[in-house]
Amino acid sequence: MKNPMFMLAGVMVVLAIVFLLLSWSNNRSSESSTEFPTAGTAERPEAAPGKRIVYSADGYLEINDVVREASKHFDGDVHVVAENSEYSIVYYAQSDFFLVSLLDPASFEAARSSAEQALLDELGITQEEACTLSVDLVVPPYVDFDRAGSYGLSYCVN
Repeated sequence: MKNPMFMLAGVMVVLAIVFLLLSWSNNRSSESSTEFPTAGTAERPEAAPGKRIVYSADGYLEINDVVREASKHFDGDVHVVAENSEYSIVYYAQSDFFLVSLLDPASFEAARSSAEQALLDELGITQEEACTLSVDLVVPPYVDFDRAGSYGLSYCVN
């Protein structure tokens, strides 16, 4: 009885993540005023040692080299920037996208605050700069089905 439930839960998690990424992609493509430069239209400037250049709504932004410092690396240029029992921060290098997942159902507000501060610390940026990046803060359905969804960063207006 447990195996079908775990399989169903696993399928729901995968579908939710695909849905979130697709909806994020569709929202970004419909916002013409905040389009990010693409690799074919502009060449990234060279980063200082220990730094990385990423696209932002304001152009290029220099951050700490989260790829070199990542705790885990996966195929497709996916890098775990920070993780613990409260949250996980993952960087998708091909699209300069950061996914912050809250993992502690007992205290989402504390986990959110910790995760947002960790994002700023790991990237070495300000809150204003973080708001120009492609970042999504989510509660996955496998953590809390009722709270599952995309929340964004608390200090960003949009």
